[in-house]
Amino acid sequence: MLIIPINHLSTTENLQEFINDGVDEFYMGYMPKEWYQTYGWEVSTNRRFFPVIPHIIEPARAKNLISFIHKNKKKIFLALNEHYYTDKQYNLLFKIIDLFEGSGIDGYIISDLALILAMRHKGITSDIHLSTCAGCYNLSAVSFYRQFGISRFTLPRKLSIDEIVYLLDNTPDEVGFEVFLMGEWCKFGDAFCFSSHGFNREHFCSTPFKRYLIDKNGPLAGEPNILSSNPTPWCGLCLISRLKEYHKRITFKLPIRSTGCPGLESKTLIKKVTKLLKQKTINLKQCKEVIGDACQRDLACAYQLNPKKKG
Repeated sequence: MLIIPINHLSTTENLQEFINDGVDEFYMGYMPKEWYQTYGWEVSTNRRFFPVIPHIIEPARAKNLISFIHKNKKKIFLALNEHYYTDKQYNLLFKIIDLFEGSGIDGYIISDLALILAMRHKGITSDIHLSTCAGCYNLSAVSFYRQFGISRFTLPRKLSIDEIVYLLDNTPDEVGFEVFLMGEWCKFGDAFCFSSHGFNREHFCSTPFKRYLIDKNGPLAGEPNILSSNPTPWCGLCLISRLKEYHKRITFKLPIRSTGCPGLESKTLIKKVTKLLKQKTINLKQCKEVIGDACQRDLACAYQLNPKKKG
């Protein structure tokens, strides 16, 4: 299965095209007027800090998109995946949740354990998928979160293919996993990132630090820049063939709003990836046909299709 995000610019025509191409599920962020007027765009419900575009902002539009997706017998999930929320935010959060419960949302993508507990305490039994921001790296984490009724775990990009297979082989068949097919390779990773995720149109971890900002007489004098100015494109397309046998338990995630690969137009990328998902095996040539010049195998290839060969 393939899941992709939708946003303020999405239309039913777009969604129909994606569904025709073979997209199975969708997810979205929602920031209503009451939220951004209270907290500003700098405080997000879903770790996207740009004004308007990354989110759905109107309840009627959200309901319309959910209804259209359901008419096409597909699923849609709401991302409420900040690391944590304050007590004062909970009244508004549950207004949002009540709206989406009434709109027939298929489930939620959440990382904050306190919110998960609060939802279960209020009797909300909808599916909850654990966001990658929660940092589920091992069997102990899976076991811990399962007690709260988590049905799917979005795995960090930094897990190796062998670690993913180990999780699949050592958990019950009803446990699902979501893996990224593309994105940016960040040295921190979502679970360990507590800085800006795109505010002011730039990721904090891709902002170069100039040396003169560090005390020339201090202990870090002469040290190289701490942060990279160029986030590395990351590709996990080779996951597809390795995880084919687990197809009933694996959902592939294509975060098209942040592929980390300049020049890749989202509609074209989705068409190519859905076509790739139908292949029995995948080789490096096929991967390059999908991501083109963005393929920097030494830097970007997550698992190396030919690990014994380099270059």
